[in-house]
Amino acid sequence: MRKANLFQVFSVVLICTAVESALTRSKIKLQNNGYTGIVIAINEDIAEDVAIVNNLQEIFTNASRILHRATKKRAFFKDITILLPETWGDSLTSESASGETFDTANIIVDKPNGLWGDDPYTNQLGSCGEEGEYIHLTANFLGDKDWAWKTFGDPARVLVHEWGHYRWGLFDEYSTGDDNHFYLNDKGHVAVTKCSSHVAGNALDVRNGKECNKNPEAGILPDKYCRYYPDLQKNQATSFTETVVDFCHTDPNGDPRSFHNAMAPNPQNIHCKYKSAWRSYWKAGK
Repeated sequence: MRKANLFQVFSVVLICTAVESALTRSKIKLQNNGYTGIVIAINEDIAEDVAIVNNLQEIFTNASRILHRATKKRAFFKDITILLPETWGDSLTSESASGETFDTANIIVDKPNGLWGDDPYTNQLGSCGEEGEYIHLTANFLGDKDWAWKTFGDPARVLVHEWGHYRWGLFDEYSTGDDNHFYLNDKGHVAVTKCSSHVAGNALDVRNGKECNKNPEAGILPDKYCRYYPDLQKNQATSFTETVVDFCHTDPNGDPRSFHNAMAPNPQNIHCKYKSAWRSYWKAGK
């Protein structure tokens, strides 16, 4: 029997009412494998744009399918409420808010962040396994699908990546700062900080685009200007953000294209004591 609504995000668009908030985030529950109680709120400073609402629904519906596959059918998005500013027209709404506010939303749509710009990010202050504060998306990311695809890849897969940060307390499996883009592996060769090792790409100098790390077996780490750029066309890794169908795991019988790289000095290994993303998610159990 076909499950017609398994991946359908049930979006209720509401008017966001300005009320005093205790800053307690809306409670999300996992019931019968479906996440319910998710609240998305749009900042009152964002200009009215029906594309933002339509794209939110499309992205979450697509992300639900991806999440279901990546969690081995253990989770999907089921019930989501979208809060609109009072300044937006009534044509997009179905009812008034009943206590939900921007300050208590799980996901916010706001202006670009001074540090992150239009990059989607999770305000993550806790340690491994602890939930984040909220996911931050921008109107540019949601309003212009073509630009978002060209800049970040599939927005639905980006959302699943951020959900791992927010809900399960996962950390990035690539280097996020100026350090640790490369390391010496157990053979003394220069290796790239990535998970899994099947993430294809090229090491290039950020100043001129020329190849760097030409002789990894020499055991000499590249200078600070060398970065690894994934090749979106040739990637085979099933754990890479753009091609994710699995979280990195440590199952010797699992898909080798998403096998966890425990040696890489990335935030996931550093904060989670070298546990894979899948093991951290399984431990979280939420």
